[in-house]
Amino acid sequence: MTKINNHTVLEKLRLETAALHQRLEDDNPAQAILNHSMDLDGYKTLLLQNYLAYRCMEGQIKRHLPQLSMDKTERLEADLRDLGIAPDAYLSSDTPDFEIQSVAQAYGAAYVVEGSAMGGMVIAKHLRKCEALQDLKKQHFFSGDKSSLTSWKHFKEELQRQEFDPRQKEELLAAAKEAFLVFEKFFQVSYT
Repeated sequence: MTKINNHTVLEKLRLETAALHQRLEDDNPAQAILNHSMDLDGYKTLLLQNYLAYRCMEGQIKRHLPQLSMDKTERLEADLRDLGIAPDAYLSSDTPDFEIQSVAQAYGAAYVVEGSAMGGMVIAKHLRKCEALQDLKKQHFFSGDKSSLTSWKHFKEELQRQEFDPRQKEELLAAAKEAFLVFEKFFQVSYT
């Protein structure tokens, strides 16, 4: 196996997923938080959409990469329960087809899951500026807690230590792209 520089892998991931990333950002319901127009029902839907997407991926990533801290599902569940929502009631067999079968695929999906922390930090800064969300309890997911960024930094360091052959590199890239599509699929469904 040839050692691939972390910058090279991260740069390749960034470049090859850029169009999907941009499309997801443009169509993300969280845009209503950024422009301060989010209402409570929309926020509940956004939390559910994220919960279901992260739940779909985090467990599978952890099976292959138990050393990574995957806690977004639990933080979203806490926020939903604070809002009186039992998130498991929204689980169904209609979940997108997404299965991680290798360590390389797990790293690809983790790139998207862990990288989302940076967007979450931006969203957290705008959350309290939404008039309809002024009375929310302290949030666990969109908390603005800088430990999320620490997790992203640790992930990048972990990725740097890995060796991937050309087939594994393709698996990694394909899984990252598919992870963006999982979010996109969940963001297209309204749950309230």
